[in-house]
Amino acid sequence: MAGSTQWCSPVIRREVDHARCRAGAMLLALGCALLAGCASGGEEPTPPVTTPSTGASAAATLVVVGSGTTIAHLDSQDEIARWASQVLVVTPRSEEPRDSGGAPEVGRDVTVEVDEVIWTAADAITSLGEGQRSTFYEYPAYVQGEGDLVPAVEEGRSRLELGQPGVVFLADDVVDDEQAFTLLHVSALEEGQVSLAGAAGRVDISHLAQQVDAAALRVDRLTPHPGESLVQRLERYPVEE
Repeated sequence: MAGSTQWCSPVIRREVDHARCRAGAMLLALGCALLAGCASGGEEPTPPVTTPSTGASAAATLVVVGSGTTIAHLDSQDEIARWASQVLVVTPRSEEPRDSGGAPEVGRDVTVEVDEVIWTAADAITSLGEGQRSTFYEYPAYVQGEGDLVPAVEEGRSRLELGQPGVVFLADDVVDDEQAFTLLHVSALEEGQVSLAGAAGRVDISHLAQQVDAAALRVDRLTPHPGESLVQRLERYPVEE
């Protein structure tokens, strides 16, 4: 596995610039979501209480939200090797939408059970095993509707649906001063295959671990450090001066 360097190619440099833009967009989106509920003086009306849509009607009204908040675009095995710590098959068991403070897009905490471990990076700080449960933050998960929360998904990825197996690509992160996982990408699992971000084709999941390990030999991996957030890791990405 290649170590950190002080130089990167123009292609990698462009990827870094794009990733930094996405990181800024993500932080701005999350900041706006948090600040939206902090209007002063009590002058803003209280947002109406909304509940998630469920069942077949929810699937039929899935809203696709434009991309821009994803910090890493996992469109190849190289990018998985560069950013991810684990790839897992999981089944969502429960969810809890977060208060958006009236913002149009709503995140949620979704608790999943691990069905299968597909790949784990050798330097992963956090890892999950089969049968374990963990809770991830997914954003956006809903958009505000007329009295209901309408299921939503970011363009280029799938949505975790309760009771339905899916594949998650996870990165080591620090959230609220705790070591945790952040969702980088979600893919539906269809006939043993997954889709990467923006990829036209699908990847056989039985070959994915071998392909990512091979990719790790040719990329500069952003090795996670204990106590370091994903954004902080991005800041030390080697860029040509």
